[in-house]
Parts: sequence; C-alpha cells; structure tokens
Amino acid sequence: MVQMEAVTGSDGKFHIPGWGPAPIPPGLPERSMLSPMQPSIRLFKSGYRTHTVGNAWESSYLSNPFYKGPAERASDFDGKTIPLTPLPENIQDSDWWLFVNPRLSALMVWDCHWETIPKYLSSLTKERERIVKQSPRASVSHLPRIEDVERWRGAERCSSAKALLAAPM
Repeated sequence: MVQMEAVTGSDGKFHIPGWGPAPIPPGLPERSMLSPMQPSIRLFKSGYRTHTVGNAWESSYLSNPFYKGPAERASDFDGKTIPLTPLPENIQDSDWWLFVNPRLSALMVWDCHWETIPKYLSSLTKERERIVKQSPRASVSHLPRIEDVERWRGAERCSSAKALLAAPM
C-alpha cells in the first residue's frame, strides 16, 4: 500500500503521480491484496467536511481465494470534480467527529509511514486548534496533536514530528 499527498493549486486541481506495481511489503501475508475499490482519495479542507472517494463498490472478489486484482489501476475520479460540503454553522461540541473525521485508523501512520503525509497531518493539527479555539469544549480527540504523532508506534525511529509538522508548508 502506498499513501501520498497532494495540495490543490489556485485552480482547485491536484495531481497524484502514478506508481507501481510494487511487491507485497515484507511482513504481510503472501496473498495480501487491495480491494477493487482502491485507489481511494481522502479530501480535507479547513471549514469543510472531510470526504473520501474510491472506485465503485465491488465484493465478488471476496469469494475468490486467488484474486490478486489488476497490477495497474486508475481512479474512477480521474479528471472529475469532487465537491466538498461546507461545515454547518452550528455544530454541537460532541458532533465534530461526524463532520471532520480523517479516519486515521485507515491510514498508515505507524513505523514512520506518517512521514509520507506531513502536510495532511499538519493541516489536521491546525484544524484541531481552530476548532478548539472556536468551540473550547468540542470533541476533537480523533484529530491528532503533534504530541500524539510523536508517540505513534515506532516513533523513536522517525523524524521529529514537531520539526516536520510545525514547519511552514
């Protein structure tokens, strides 16, 4: 699995370069595979709901023990506009996770993999600060702080999160 980040230009467009095919990383079972719904794209912009898009839903591969999927893939969203939804004006303190949820558990953040997405994580730490400033009792434990990243598994082998995420982007 590869994760990359891209930042939109002033025209709102972004580009993610092609990669692969790549061998199954060490430590994963030999028959590891990506679902046909991959690649997926996670979109974040301050003041908007987080949004994830992926290729069309497909489940027939689950019953095929020999499924490997195509070595080359493309996104169903290539060249398409993906609209974002502005946040509502009034959000209950306990409901922030519904609207701004980066689903970090679905990202590779352990063993220094978070270093591949520093702009994204930096934006999330800033969004957490913005939300707490706006709504001091907001439930934002799902959004990372730089200190959290410093404690993720394998952090002792990684770059300094404070240096990487706090740097101007």
